[in-house]
Amino acid sequence: MMVWAADQKWGVRVSGGSGPLRVFVSYAHESDEHVERVRDLWIFLRRCGIDAKLDRAAAQRRQDWPLWMGDQIREADHILVIASKAYRERAEGRSAPEVGKGVQWEARLIRDAFYRDQRALDRFVPVVLPGQSKEGIPDFLAPDTSTWYRVEDYTLDGAETLLRLLLAQPAEVEPDIGTVPVLGHRDHTPSSATRAVAGLPGGMSMRHELDVRLDSEDNGRVRTRVLADSALLGEQVVQSLSSGIWTWHGELRSSSGAERLVVLGKALWEALFDEVTSGRLVNLIDHSPVGSTVDMVVHLPEELSTLPVELLRLPDGRLAATVPGVRFARRLDGVEQALTPPLAGPLKILAAVAAPEETATSNPPLDVEAEMQALLDAVTDLDLGLATDSNAMAAQVRILEVASLDEIGRALAADQYHVLHLSAHGSDSTVELEDEDGHPLPADADRLDD
Repeated sequence: MMVWAADQKWGVRVSGGSGPLRVFVSYAHESDEHVERVRDLWIFLRRCGIDAKLDRAAAQRRQDWPLWMGDQIREADHILVIASKAYRERAEGRSAPEVGKGVQWEARLIRDAFYRDQRALDRFVPVVLPGQSKEGIPDFLAPDTSTWYRVEDYTLDGAETLLRLLLAQPAEVEPDIGTVPVLGHRDHTPSSATRAVAGLPGGMSMRHELDVRLDSEDNGRVRTRVLADSALLGEQVVQSLSSGIWTWHGELRSSSGAERLVVLGKALWEALFDEVTSGRLVNLIDHSPVGSTVDMVVHLPEELSTLPVELLRLPDGRLAATVPGVRFARRLDGVEQALTPPLAGPLKILAAVAAPEETATSNPPLDVEAEMQALLDAVTDLDLGLATDSNAMAAQVRILEVASLDEIGRALAADQYHVLHLSAHGSDSTVELEDEDGHPLPADADRLDD
């Protein structure tokens, strides 16, 4: 008996045309019981929104049956071949010519259509109803090597696999393809065997190239694309950046400036990197093999060139530019080659305090010791997230004895630094440096750049 389930799980699937999906049901009049089961399937399919066609309704009018069969096969989206012993025998030509002539003709037309389009497996569907078995499927539908569909009863659960095929609603679908993981590559160091022979320390290090590319879009939006070793790691668009990030230098004169800069650095990180990308970056920085380096280069268009990306802080508050193993650099669009290689942490500062002789300058004298102490105090109080114990140095500071252009140039040529700190009097166009004899030496931007 047919049971109709009223609580429908799926909506109606409409075919490529303007009407509902069309299905032709082909079967053999094997017994009255089998014919009634086919009729129950026909009614069930139509109640599921499928335009199922069966000879029972067509037989109510005079028909040219060979023409009717050909029309149904041509117009159907799917053709259901209902398995039975009689259908298989008649479809395979093992019955007498006068027995089941209609099914023999119909099966010949179906076989011919399948022969013309042998890849259309989903169009020609063998179906096994209650009381029947796979043995009733004709050979041309390959019952032992292709899929066939059993209907346990005429409910959504009992006919689920068949309905999912007809309605194009699979139970399993392929998940979206995610982002390719960043696995990095080995550094160009000798193999472990070679290192052992040479008496070198063992271990494997890796180097990652991390490009953070910022673009300015309409209405103040900023797009960030992160590429790790040339593979896209993540992308995010933020409507606008916090206004405080553009006035960060004002925090330097505030008593709570250090805390505010930490807040701004973390906010900038969240604005540029979504949660997934942030997690991948932190994992890359913290969990690469010992000795690995991460070259983090932030590419900026001209309109974002003043963005203080050096303030970027990881979610735990560490300053990205000074994390051990990270070499941080900014680069303007169009400048694809760094002038000098980026420098890994810890933070290195070159300090020059210019204090010409009081009698040689009109400016009030600078307290050199106070200036140097203020710098050391600032570095000591700054939480860079570098120290592993209370005695570890979070930064290295070198203070020049003479704040002259020559001394500064020689120091920069001999070593690399993250920060050049100048303490000096100045104007809107020059700073007042000094020579070895204590004479003032005005220097404008061009001389400093040279």
